[in-house]
Amino acid sequence: MKELLPRFLQGTSTGDDRRLWDQFINRPARDPANAVVETLLRAPEGRPFPVKTAVHDPVAMSGHLREVARFYGADLLAVAAVDREPLASAVREILPEGLVQEAGCYSWAVLCTLRAPYDPASARGIGGQFVVQQAAIVSFILAGYIREMGYGAVRAGSAPQALLAAAGLGQVAKESRGRAPYTVVTNPVVTDIPLIARTIGSDE
Repeated sequence: MKELLPRFLQGTSTGDDRRLWDQFINRPARDPANAVVETLLRAPEGRPFPVKTAVHDPVAMSGHLREVARFYGADLLAVAAVDREPLASAVREILPEGLVQEAGCYSWAVLCTLRAPYDPASARGIGGQFVVQQAAIVSFILAGYIREMGYGAVRAGSAPQALLAAAGLGQVAKESRGRAPYTVVTNPVVTDIPLIARTIGSDE
């Protein structure tokens, strides 16, 4: 499949190339077990390391998480404070059942954005959902890495509009609708690691 893409870009693809590529991008997986997204989303949360890594500078830690997310393909990382109402209640509603009491008092939500060449809302094939898979990997890795530093971190469900706005991503998501590149926002990671509310781009 990877070899087909250059021919598409050069306008030299055959009818079979187009048919196979369309299937790869648009045909939904007949068995969800053949796609890794659901497996990642259902993966259980691990336990925090018993000794916390000292965080002397929340700004530096926020920037460090940005570099970790960038390593896995993210473009932006945004941190929103979620310890005050009404945002605190909105976040509790998207936390996994059984983890609301643990994570409902965490102060920060971390979200990332990734760019997609196809709209994952309509391109339901394994290829069309590739960036959705990447987004699930980014949130999985961030949560696990934060726990390895000794802090609590829980992956929540899809971010409500209020959280996107608080993270400075509301307009980013809105502007990408209907035209490429499309923006995919990761499910938020809710955490108690010391951070600062900010949106960090690729040039920072």
